[in-house]
Amino acid sequence: GAEQAQRQGQAQAQAAQRQGQVAQASASGRPPALTRRALASGTPRQLRIARGLAATACLLPGLVGMVEIASAATAPVSSPTQTYAELRAGAAAYEAKAVVAAVRRQSTAEADQALTRVSTQLGAAALLYPDRSPEIYRVGDQLAARQSQLSAAVASRAIGSTAAVPAAGADLTSALTKLENPPAARSVVNAQHLLIAGGVGLAGLLGASLWLARKTRRVVNPGLVAGLLLTAGVSALGWQVLAATGTGAAVDDLAQVRADAAQSVAVEAESLATVTPDGTALQSKAKGYVDAADTLIRANSGSWTARAADPWRAFATKELTAAQLGGADLTTRQGLVSGRVADLKTLDTTLATLAREQGAGSDQRPNAWAGYGIFALSLVAGALAWTGVGRRVAEYR
Repeated sequence: GAEQAQRQGQAQAQAAQRQGQVAQASASGRPPALTRRALASGTPRQLRIARGLAATACLLPGLVGMVEIASAATAPVSSPTQTYAELRAGAAAYEAKAVVAAVRRQSTAEADQALTRVSTQLGAAALLYPDRSPEIYRVGDQLAARQSQLSAAVASRAIGSTAAVPAAGADLTSALTKLENPPAARSVVNAQHLLIAGGVGLAGLLGASLWLARKTRRVVNPGLVAGLLLTAGVSALGWQVLAATGTGAAVDDLAQVRADAAQSVAVEAESLATVTPDGTALQSKAKGYVDAADTLIRANSGSWTARAADPWRAFATKELTAAQLGGADLTTRQGLVSGRVADLKTLDTTLATLAREQGAGSDQRPNAWAGYGIFALSLVAGALAWTGVGRRVAEYR
């Protein structure tokens, strides 16, 4: 009985001591001292994990922004729209020149030069947009097959054959159709990556703030809130830098006009590939390209439109009619289409000059140092979040 009473007395004394510690800690605003085991687990460990996650959430947008801005800084000046439009223009110009040379039994040297240029452009485009390389290489393969087809027609007609020059096949047409849909600009993709990283980082910081408020019963953690606000600023600043990347709209529009002009002449050249062409259908198809380019020019108010208006008008007013494409004899059509090829060459030279002038001041690639600055800000945000949560960890020591 005496031993049992002694044990009960010791237990009561220990309980009283613990209650005294709790009361003292409550009066001082600090939690009671914890055992070593408690320090290695429970709330302190959770706070350490939250501190690391919060700092990581701050660093994520800055790191992604630095990488994406560095990528945009080394990206090609030309946009996907410009690149794909120039490919369409080159392929159409080759088709028109090659068909005229084959029908008139002339040298294909000029057409071969056009094919060499567009082949070089196709190779460069495949390197710029590797995810689109299969469709780009397919265009090159189909153009090479078309060259062999037309070369055989030239050789056949050189020895007296009167057979019509074969029209472009469905495979070539299908391959060229893919060029109507250029990929998204790299700056757009980079900005999307940054927005995703920023969203993840901000969500993580907001979640950490709410958890910490419930855990410590303190609504605001100054360091964590400062890190969250600075991370939001880093994300917005990085997006703004990437959104301003790219070439000017004038360069893209000029490339589109060149492509439409070349494709309209290539359609007119189709009248030479059959004995009795459907002039109405060919004229309607060619006019669709001419109207698209005309609408684009009229919709713009840039300085280049005034300089391009007269050359374009001179080209568009010579558009072949349905009667010329379908009613005239082959010899007459040869002369008409040859004239259109010459008109295209004149127009393309003028528009290419304008494009170079417009492009000279449209290089809007960001400076890589902007990415480094954004990452430095994210380091500051991470340090603030680390310090803010760290103060709560220190209260348990």
